[in-house]
Amino acid sequence: MNIRLKRRGEAGFFAKANTGLIAGLLSCVILSGCTVGPGSLHRDYPRYSQTLRDIQDEHLLLNLVRLRYLETPVFLQLTSITTTYEISANANISATDNAGAGTTSGAGVGGGYRETPTFSYSLPDSQEFFGRMVAKLSTAQLAPLTMTGAGGYFRLGLNRINGLENVSVYSGWTAEEPASYAKFVEALGIMQELERDGLLDVTYNMTGRVASSPFDELGEYSSMAEAEQAGMEFWKNADGQWVALVGKRVPFMRLAAATTNDPRGLRLRELLQLDTQKYSFPIVDVDFSLTEMARLKEGRPAAALDPEAKFGEIVIVNRSMFEILGIASRSVEVPDEHVQSGLAVADEDVLGDMLTIRSSKDEPTSSAVATQHKGIWFYIAANDLSSKMTFLRLHSLFEVTAGRVSGAEPILTIPVN
Repeated sequence: MNIRLKRRGEAGFFAKANTGLIAGLLSCVILSGCTVGPGSLHRDYPRYSQTLRDIQDEHLLLNLVRLRYLETPVFLQLTSITTTYEISANANISATDNAGAGTTSGAGVGGGYRETPTFSYSLPDSQEFFGRMVAKLSTAQLAPLTMTGAGGYFRLGLNRINGLENVSVYSGWTAEEPASYAKFVEALGIMQELERDGLLDVTYNMTGRVASSPFDELGEYSSMAEAEQAGMEFWKNADGQWVALVGKRVPFMRLAAATTNDPRGLRLRELLQLDTQKYSFPIVDVDFSLTEMARLKEGRPAAALDPEAKFGEIVIVNRSMFEILGIASRSVEVPDEHVQSGLAVADEDVLGDMLTIRSSKDEPTSSAVATQHKGIWFYIAANDLSSKMTFLRLHSLFEVTAGRVSGAEPILTIPVN
């Protein structure tokens, strides 16, 4: 950049004038050549967010593929992302006094910009993380997700609902369909239909179970306040006596009155052995089921194993996260040569069209997520909406189960130049 200025009698004015000019030029370089401050956040946040999502998707898919080959999954967690920005600038000015032709001056500016991100990874504490992965999901973990549609999450997360049993992989090799599996799928399908038609929903409410023997008077007991703090409430039973109840906020499945005459509503009650006089049913774990507790005290067979039992609740037995991932891994299609060589067992239709993970020797041209293992590409097709929804549900279940577990050594920190 060359700037011509008229000769001035004082060199100091020349220097002063160009100092302001250079400052302006430097500002122009910094502001136009690279964006800092809020502008860098606006530019970089979407890039990191997109990359992080892609990595998480690929990591989950790779672990499903590993499980399909009966290999150990690895759950590496990205614990932090930090980045620094470095901006440099330089400038120079020059002037030449040409006799009789005035003064020719020159100014040059330059600048540089560098971003240095640092990523930290950790392996979760093995004991705590393993405990979370092998423990059965609780209703408290599964229920919030059912608000977005009970059928899909129940299909993935449940082993049993009332007297109906989901498909299981007991041996780790082959999937087994229990006698009630067809009815299990039918019941969940009806629930989805009734949800879509506004005749069924899932919401929260309070329920309780008796935690004391009946007594006649509350009286003045110093332990009353402590009992209430522990979640106990005091109610009168049908005989007019007081009992202590342990209260708990749980999800309820609610049926509309119109389901009384709806063939689907009647069929759902039949399949789940529901009390025909009730319209709201708490969704509870076995250990909080009044139906199962009463039978246990009376020495009777469990209601879930009694085809003649009637439920006033939706009693669920959940899978562990390892079970869920193991079931989902059976949807990975492995090449025939890998089956023939004994690297994996043949495909089994466990989740049906809920999840299909395809394989190809060539990198897929259109995929929602893809990863490579043993020289083969495994992927979910970009237009396979059902599989994409199931994959999203797997992500959600993993997050509510594993969460963020404190890291253990080694921690890997990678600065990127």
